Amino acid sequence: MSLSFAPEANTQHAGIVLYGHDDEYIELTRAYNSWVGGHAIALIDESGGRATDLPRLPSNATELVLRLQRDAGTHTIVASVSTDDGSTWTQVGTVARDISGARLAINVAGSSGVGPMATIHEARITTD
Repeated sequence: MSLSFAPEANTQHAGIVLYGHDDEYIELTRAYNSWVGGHAIALIDESGGRATDLPRLPSNATELVLRLQRDAGTHTIVASVSTDDGSTWTQVGTVARDISGARLAINVAGSSGVGPMATIHEARITTD
């Protein structure tokens, strides 16, 4: 998914989600949270209602492409980000599990007032 987003306050985020239901998802998001280092690309794995915030990749990028890539054979999700329109990729992290019947979700949230707008340029699903 390619997007433009410049969060300004705590808990603002925009990203993509492999979504099973509210207690089962994997989210890759551009976020701002001062208590965990500020501006970053975050990978969050929620299983059984318990969210795990995996190590964040510090980033001030406002134009980016987020990618979640699933290896069906190993049940591993690889999360990556590109700041040059997909020419090069940086791995944010991996999650070793699969979500049965997962759907694509786009999440833009976290503002307690009028916050920055996220512009979603493209969301694409590809299969082998």
